[in-house]
Amino acid sequence: MKKIYIFLITTLFSISGFSQITFEHTFDYSSDDEAISALEISGGGYIVCGNVKDDANGDFDIFVSKFDADGKEIWSEIYTSIGVDDDFAEYLIETSDGNYLICGSTSDEASGDTDGFLLKITTSGVEIFNETYGVEGDDDIFYYITEITGGGLAVAGASTEGEEGFTDGWLALIDDDGTFIDEFFYGLNGNDEITTVIETDDEGLIMVGNSYDAVNGDVDGMLIKVDAELAQEWIVFENTTADQFFNDLIILENGDYLVVGALEDVVNGDMDMSLTRISSDGNTSVYSYVFDYMSGDDMAVNAYVDANDDIFISGFVEDTDNGDIDAYLAIIDADNGDIIGDEIYGDIYDDYFNNFSFTADNGFICVGKQEDVNGEFDVYMVKTDENGDINTSVEKIENFSATITPNLATDIIEIKTSTTEELNYTLIDMSGKIIEKSILKSNQIDVSNLESNMYLLQLESASFKNTFKFVKK
Repeated sequence: MKKIYIFLITTLFSISGFSQITFEHTFDYSSDDEAISALEISGGGYIVCGNVKDDANGDFDIFVSKFDADGKEIWSEIYTSIGVDDDFAEYLIETSDGNYLICGSTSDEASGDTDGFLLKITTSGVEIFNETYGVEGDDDIFYYITEITGGGLAVAGASTEGEEGFTDGWLALIDDDGTFIDEFFYGLNGNDEITTVIETDDEGLIMVGNSYDAVNGDVDGMLIKVDAELAQEWIVFENTTADQFFNDLIILENGDYLVVGALEDVVNGDMDMSLTRISSDGNTSVYSYVFDYMSGDDMAVNAYVDANDDIFISGFVEDTDNGDIDAYLAIIDADNGDIIGDEIYGDIYDDYFNNFSFTADNGFICVGKQEDVNGEFDVYMVKTDENGDINTSVEKIENFSATITPNLATDIIEIKTSTTEELNYTLIDMSGKIIEKSILKSNQIDVSNLESNMYLLQLESASFKNTFKFVKK
């Protein structure tokens, strides 16, 4: 781990009677991997989701991995049943029934459009439901999920359905079982997206997002408040010629909103980390703070406030001295937006934090991606103590890997795998029907009797399970 700044507070929290577990891991699933979202789960341990490239097919699939409190992998699952082409995870929550829910987007090469999706799985990774949302011919994506009062989900993103020729901020109401209920569209006069949505005390919603202004050619961050009927009460945005991104928000104890993102420096042309505090009625900018780490691009992607009203942000900063990107954590003074202490993480190549959350021991679980010597990205996972420190060295975790060839099969599927454990295989058609299930006794499976169609091949050992797609001629 490379450190330049350390947290300037000796102890951010009072902790006694136990030592905190810290770790720094990278996971190499394929040639291009990235963790998008992570959280500490009930009962201890962590759940992480992200995107992994299928090197055989060239498309991206969703992965979900579960870890114990020490950062040791319990199980890892790759989900290939969402779509035929690229699938991208964007956010993960633990639902009130104790399961996990992932949202994102899936592309369809046949129709050429993108749909939002929800994938719900059990605590052991078994799929409960997998649903896509959107209108054929329109591009749709989900960025964020939250459970709302009275049951159901508010899922936010972007859709071209709302206004022809433009993308609107998209809010979909969906039942707990994945049934679509209703949808609403918000934004300005350009291409709009909603990146985060939080329920407010009045059972309305507060949302942040971005509007791409076709007239000025810039990006405007926007903060939108809607009432319990989801009618817009007010919207806050800066209509300037400089790019401004709103990525995440938190609600402070007095009801004010703190929005984090980045603001373009029109002189230097780079992006600086931005913190904007807006009054609870949307009328007043309490402060707008810009942090320029160096002369390169900086971005805040997530924010968190704890029970003591301490504010934390994560993201990444450009180290222009070394020419690389570093993952970043900081603690913020809520009263004036000043950075009290910060720390960077990573090695000599590019490192990013895409998401972080607070843990029960007052530390942080952070995930993103780390570039390796070959210029490829691996999953990057960091657990810090309350001061942002890591007391262990980087550990490279070797994951179960397998490849199948050919993807367009006639008679035989060839399997290459990194494990020495006994493997079971399951052949599944696209309706979910199990066609064949057996122990893999060699590195070949005879598929000559299958009808011409697309199939799933699931490989499973005592420790790992992966699923692959192939087409039988």
